Amino acid sequence: MSVFGWAFALRLLVPIVIIVAVAIPLTSSASLRAALARVRRAAPGARVALLRIDATSFSVTASRLGHLQQIYFGPVGTVITPGNTGGQLGVPLSKIKPDAVTRMVNDMQRRFHVPARKIDYIVLVSPPGLGPSWALFTKTPAHTGYQAALSGAGLKRLRT
Repeated sequence: MSVFGWAFALRLLVPIVIIVAVAIPLTSSASLRAALARVRRAAPGARVALLRIDATSFSVTASRLGHLQQIYFGPVGTVITPGNTGGQLGVPLSKIKPDAVTRMVNDMQRRFHVPARKIDYIVLVSPPGLGPSWALFTKTPAHTGYQAALSGAGLKRLRT
């Protein structure tokens, strides 16, 4: 195989990583749906390795074969840098349901008496060997953590 052939083959094996950041309220399925649509346009067919939501931002690490990039969209512009997925396997964008976040926020209020304003951030992770799940952390001094399935069901407190 020629040097050009090897370079092309290697390029196909390197994942594309895209970081997207936009403001999104924790309690709005519509806002999360719009943010995920923006990721779909930026990285069609990508798998989400990491997704983080807080009261003012939304960031995603998405990967697909072909390229390796981190892209940040923010109030001051767009920044593109090399990046990696941190070993995360990734979840197809189609499997991420905005209603899962709303469900968790509502369950935090109903079951644990924690209002949305006391939620610090929510993260979707997909570590190797484990299924994808959500982790949610509060703004309390203990920074209490909770975990739920990809659907948002089964919210429970993390034991430390």
